[in-house]
Amino acid sequence: MPFDRPGLLQPPEVYAAVAYVLNLNGIIEEDGVMDATSLPKVKMPNRDGFVGRFPARMSDKNAAAMNEGRLLRNSTPRTRII
Repeated sequence: MPFDRPGLLQPPEVYAAVAYVLNLNGIIEEDGVMDATSLPKVKMPNRDGFVGRFPARMSDKNAAAMNEGRLLRNSTPRTRII
């Protein structure tokens, strides 16, 4: 931080910036202390709203078939863009 000069800020300055942003959003109190032990304890508002990058959307049978390359051969052909 900044983008063109990574590592410019020292850890206490990074924690101060994080605390400032979290306070602006009402996540921590204004007098809250932010450091390596307190940061992981912060409860983010949407902590339960995330899903995995690849959520399970297909059955185990179809997943195994896809991994083996069988599912693609049996699927409908895709449009080819030329």
